[in-house]
Amino acid sequence: GRSSIEDKQRLVASLRKLTLDLPVFVIIRLVTDCDDVVEYYNSVDQEIEFNLEVLDDIKSEAKEIRQNGNGWFVYSPIIHQIREGGTFIKLFDVMDERPLVPVEISLLGQLLLRPLGSPPFPREPAQFVEALKQHVSVASKVYDPLRNAVVPPVNVFQASRKMVPLSKNITLVLSQSLSIVKRWHWYCAVLVLILAWQLILRR
Repeated sequence: GRSSIEDKQRLVASLRKLTLDLPVFVIIRLVTDCDDVVEYYNSVDQEIEFNLEVLDDIKSEAKEIRQNGNGWFVYSPIIHQIREGGTFIKLFDVMDERPLVPVEISLLGQLLLRPLGSPPFPREPAQFVEALKQHVSVASKVYDPLRNAVVPPVNVFQASRKMVPLSKNITLVLSQSLSIVKRWHWYCAVLVLILAWQLILRR
């Protein structure tokens, strides 16, 4: 049968009482392809602003998170497992509801990349992006359910667009491009020297 409005109201009242009376975090893990069921429980999640999370399969959650402006990090299996297990860290709850703000991006970026016992990343946005870039370069790759591939856990360029104001972002991109050009000139100079040395040896 189909649930009535009264059924939904009773469910909402029970969940509200449960999350208010006890120190619990309720996870409703959906295992269905029925759009009506998914929409029903998502509406319950939106109606209750307490310790409740409604989760779909990993690919659907990854799509929802990207659609809500958080495509700068990979929604990996470990993040999905943390959310399935329940956590009181609020940003794991809101990442599929709205874009994360800079302070939340900083927190999640460090949770994903900062080694245990190492100092926190810088607070200044441009310096934070630099730290992010350095840690991504040595971080283990993770599985991306949307691309069905193993990739770096964070897209530094997309993260920088959210962390750094546009004017500073342009400056950062230009400096990175200049660094690449300088390295390219160095490679060309080395290549010319190698070719010149080979010509000398042939004589």
